[in-house]
Amino acid sequence: MTSTFEQLEFRPGFAGGCYVNGVDACVTGPGDHCDEGTYVTPHYLRSNHGHPLRYCAGDLADVMIGRCGDSGECSNLASNCEDSSSFVARDENCTVTQDLSAGEDVYKYVTYGRCGDRCVWSPENCREGEDYTPFDPDCKADKVQIGACFAGHAFCAIGAESCTQPGLMDEPYWEHEKVQELIGANCYLSFLPLPARAPVEAPPTPVPVDPLPLPLTSSSSSSSSNDEMDSSIGYRNGMLQTGGMVAVVAVVAVFLGILIGVSTVYCKRNDEEWRVDNAKDKEPSLPTETIEISHQPEYAESCITDI
Repeated sequence: MTSTFEQLEFRPGFAGGCYVNGVDACVTGPGDHCDEGTYVTPHYLRSNHGHPLRYCAGDLADVMIGRCGDSGECSNLASNCEDSSSFVARDENCTVTQDLSAGEDVYKYVTYGRCGDRCVWSPENCREGEDYTPFDPDCKADKVQIGACFAGHAFCAIGAESCTQPGLMDEPYWEHEKVQELIGANCYLSFLPLPARAPVEAPPTPVPVDPLPLPLTSSSSSSSSNDEMDSSIGYRNGMLQTGGMVAVVAVVAVFLGILIGVSTVYCKRNDEEWRVDNAKDKEPSLPTETIEISHQPEYAESCITDI
């Protein structure tokens, strides 16, 4: 279970600036071989935007430290080396957080010493009864406990010397635990730079698939269907037109036939009547003779035989 202090906000340390052999440099404190009287505190740099060392007013992650010549380990202190005389104060491949000489794609983090169960910046941070062990593999920059300078507002720093600037009043320095109590923050040396994410592989190229047959509603099918429909409609229209003409001709023919027939019958009838009339007119008159009937006529049973 995490303690109340472990749940507090994580705060990294801030760099100061100075001149080392006349060259401007960002440093953890005035003990980083600064030319005398040139060190400027992190608080001052953060408050003065026009200062030539203003670019140092950030966290400590990329600040340069030294290297032990005997072991090859990056170190903040010569005393950590077995042979302190082999120590190189500033190595361009050694930063507060990592050893850049391992290569661009290799993240070799710098390790620090331990006092008891605490990761610390130097043996001076050990309490009575605690032994100091350098280069503890678990003590990377994000585990090293530091304190803070307070000047109106607090900023995390490695020690009281980071709060002192020539010609100005010293800023109070609070130890790690006091910062937790008074400010509610956990001051640690620095965040660790994380390895770059592996590049995302491109998705596989899709395999081409034969196109499916066009649906019946496609333009080509619609076009052919429309052509067939138009042909069918045209054919039916032609048939209807032809059939209509035949029907009309038939009706006219029947009508003419009836008319001719009626005319023929009428004319024939008139002709017969004319002939009868003429016959009547030309029939010779029979002699008139009176005949006396002597008996009654006998009628047949059937009228079929009637003459």
